[in-house]
Amino acid sequence: MAEKTNVIAFKGNLPALNINTFQKALATTKNAVGVTAGGKQFLKLAKNDGAWIYGQKDTAVEDGSLWAINPMTLQTGFVAWKGGKPVGKKMGSIFNSPITADQCHDVGAKWDEAVAFDLTCISGEDTGTVCEYNANSYGGRKAFTDLMDALMKQSSIEPDKIVPVVELVSDEYEHREYGTTYNPVFEIKSWATMSQEAAEEPAADAPKDPPKEEPKAEAEQPRRRRTAAVTDVPETPAEPETPVRRQRRRAS
Repeated sequence: MAEKTNVIAFKGNLPALNINTFQKALATTKNAVGVTAGGKQFLKLAKNDGAWIYGQKDTAVEDGSLWAINPMTLQTGFVAWKGGKPVGKKMGSIFNSPITADQCHDVGAKWDEAVAFDLTCISGEDTGTVCEYNANSYGGRKAFTDLMDALMKQSSIEPDKIVPVVELVSDEYEHREYGTTYNPVFEIKSWATMSQEAAEEPAADAPKDPPKEEPKAEAEQPRRRRTAAVTDVPETPAEPETPVRRQRRRAS
């Protein structure tokens, strides 16, 4: 029997149910972002090995799990870091006027462009987990604009299915100065509606042999906590001129 995956029903609708408004917001925001959390856990990319982790305990994301991105939560704006900690954050929905630098007050630290959105895990052991992803690094903002490109195309083809269902992976390249560098990749596997439940596929006809007693499963071991630094911190290095990229799955 195929595994059943559920897409959590996201709250909210497109303004006036107008897909044109959604596409306009995507296009405007992509140009504004540029490439040159109340109660939610934060999703991060480990700097040393490109593995995805989330929450205060740095729980490793399960390999192959699927996550639904809520398009109603796409945000852009600015964040300021000082001493490795955020000291200022000013973000706004893509459906509103973009946040501008002159709206950011002095916090004693440099304000950097940032992006953010919410994801809900819909398969595997993290099912139901809601995280916020936010980034001010080049790689994070690039992944965001790639996502908006995909949303623009999808909204023209199937405007009722604008929820990207993604697998969290990363790519890597050798930076001339900083060595191996990892960037986030949201690998789109399918598209869903804002309130869709994927129907369970019917099982194939099973043989009529008597059922066999299954061995007892071993006790599940807790996933290893990762303590590596994350990529989305201030002073990220600039994108190299000629990166050598290759797709990389998370390490177990």
